[in-house]
Amino acid sequence: WYTEEFNSRMSSPETLALRRAPLAAIFRKHIPPGVRSILDFGGDRGELFADLVPGSSTYVYDISGAEPVRGARTVGSLDECAGHEFDLIACSNVLEHVASPRDLIESIKQAAPQDALIFAEVPAESPFGPATLTKRCVQQAVLLAARPRLAASLLPFGFARLVHEHVNFFSLESLMKLLRTAGLSVLAQGSYPSEGFSFGPYKLAAGKMVWAIARAPGSHGAASAQDEV
Repeated sequence: WYTEEFNSRMSSPETLALRRAPLAAIFRKHIPPGVRSILDFGGDRGELFADLVPGSSTYVYDISGAEPVRGARTVGSLDECAGHEFDLIACSNVLEHVASPRDLIESIKQAAPQDALIFAEVPAESPFGPATLTKRCVQQAVLLAARPRLAASLLPFGFARLVHEHVNFFSLESLMKLLRTAGLSVLAQGSYPSEGFSFGPYKLAAGKMVWAIARAPGSHGAASAQDEV
């Protein structure tokens, strides 16, 4: 039931405005002045961070090879990423999709100069938590209306084991542990409600996003930061 229309709504101007607003607030509070270049790591077309920080240039590295939005430029490889002096590397809604989050963090570190900040955010969710099970129940109800034979084949409890596009599930604590065990120093951390970019049935299972701003050890110019809950 993950339709083309549903997918297109995820990058609609209205949805992007709602998604970008909390990020802009986090950056205003926790990112120091002087950020001139941002790498959107795994950001598809770069629409989430393009022009988010006034006066900065936005680049996007993504294996899809999608054409970037206006205001963003593509970087074709990790080697090419390492050739740029990025002030900030941002990774949003990526770690939950990859087989090895640690390997992805290592790739980000490879692309980061020593004085670069690293921003990471993921959904806070549990594979068997109430929100996830509620979402799957709603999906089963939608499927029952649209394709009853297929829905019936999943009863009584088969729908609870549906393949999920997220292969990792994070809390704020586990995100912190991932970054710290990868050798990064966490400067700021927090969460914000994710209801703003939920759609249809997903509003019943809306939760929160958790985020952190980190820096590689031995770098200079660390920003002052306060935890935000």
